[in-house]
Amino acid sequence: MRRGNCGLIPEIIKKRARQGRVEKMNVASSLSGPSIPPARFAKDVRFHELVTLGIMRFRERPRRMHASASRISISVVVPVWNDAIALGNALPGLLHEWDPGAIWVVDGGSEDRPGDVAKRHGVRFLEIDAPSRARQMNAGAVACDGDVILFLHADTRLPEGARSLIAESIANGAVGGAFSRRFDNRSLFLRLTCLTADWRGQRFGAFFGDQAIFATRDRFETAGPFPDQPLFEDFEFTRRLSRHGRTVLLKPPVISSGRRFHARGPVRQTLSDFALTIRYVLRGAAIFDKSTGVGFPPGNEALGHDGPRAAAPPKRFRE
Repeated sequence: MRRGNCGLIPEIIKKRARQGRVEKMNVASSLSGPSIPPARFAKDVRFHELVTLGIMRFRERPRRMHASASRISISVVVPVWNDAIALGNALPGLLHEWDPGAIWVVDGGSEDRPGDVAKRHGVRFLEIDAPSRARQMNAGAVACDGDVILFLHADTRLPEGARSLIAESIANGAVGGAFSRRFDNRSLFLRLTCLTADWRGQRFGAFFGDQAIFATRDRFETAGPFPDQPLFEDFEFTRRLSRHGRTVLLKPPVISSGRRFHARGPVRQTLSDFALTIRYVLRGAAIFDKSTGVGFPPGNEALGHDGPRAAAPPKRFRE
């Protein structure tokens, strides 16, 4: 069959399928070009009919889920530390899908006044005594009241329709998950690392914070809180979360800042991160030793503070 004829068949079949019938001979007569053997044409038409109807049914699935997904409330927790510019760029996009009261900005003692940015956009603002991303996210989780909690870095951009994607995944039985990730950097090496991260999340249910982690409130309280450590609090929490139910990797991807790769370059920074991740998987929180510098690599100072400390968990998580 000529390519031109094949291209016309799906459109004609789709039109007839909506009317509840498929008239094979009428379709044949409407095609231009050389004639097609009836047996072969009928076989091709049947194939395209099944594919078209399958696609149409698949596209109807989100509409069937919409009723239950629309009842799920989602709160957004944004931990910041000297991220006022990034926060100002992120909030307008969030406010397209979330009400201001559902967005919580949690500051760890910034000097660039992120509270003013939050106030200007009408979102909630909370401040804790010292920068600790884990403690900031835990405090935000206690303060907000959504059925689902989305933990979003200020320099990570969600795809359009992210709220619906999260709600639909929860309506389908997931307890949480994260998004596929791409960096705002054209490095092919970083693109490869993102594909590797997708595989890691799908295979082991382990995600990092720049992938926009989310969890249902009840499973967060069961698997959480985030451990108060300078690095890998996100990785550790999501590994625990995956033991309490099915987690998902959503697409389209989020776009995360590649600023931490600027100083050392994508390859050196990634290899350093990978080596540190392997050490953490093998030894756990024992690698965070300030005296030896382990766990505090260059370029990650904002994630740490003056030594790991075992802070008391938020009240909601205490036994």
